[in-house]
Amino acid sequence: MKLRTAVIGVGHLGRHHARIVKESPEAELVAVIDTDPERGREIAEPLGVPAVTSIDAVEGALDAAVIAAPTTCHAEIAEPLIERGLALLVEKPLAKAAFLAAVAQAVENTPPSARQAGQLVTAAGELVYRSALMQELIG
Repeated sequence: MKLRTAVIGVGHLGRHHARIVKESPEAELVAVIDTDPERGREIAEPLGVPAVTSIDAVEGALDAAVIAAPTTCHAEIAEPLIERGLALLVEKPLAKAAFLAAVAQAVENTPPSARQAGQLVTAAGELVYRSALMQELIG
C-alpha cells in the first residue's frame, strides 16, 4: 500500500519534494497545497495531481504530508496535522518555535537599562534560522 501524501508549500524546496514523492514507489502524491493557486497549478499539472489552497480540500485522503512552506508557518501547519494523526516530513527548522521562545526569554531577561536604550538582544543560531527570526522580530 502506498502512503497517500500531499506536499504543502511548493516554492523553492517544495517543488522538489513534490517531484520526489511523485517518483517514489512507496508514496502516492495526492495533491500539492499552496496558498498561491497559480504556483500550485504550475507544479501540480506536470505531475498530474490537483493543486489546492487548503489541506481541508483533501481531508481524509491523506496518510502523510511534507511541509515545505515558509519557515514561519511550520508550527502552525504541523500542529493540526499531528493531531489528525498524519505522518509528517517537515523542512528545517522543525524547532523554530522553541528557538524563538528561547530568544524571547533572552530578551525578557535583558536588563531594563538595555531595553530602555532600545538595544535588541537575541541569541545566535544556525544560519537557517536567521531569515525567520528577522521576519518575526521586525514584522
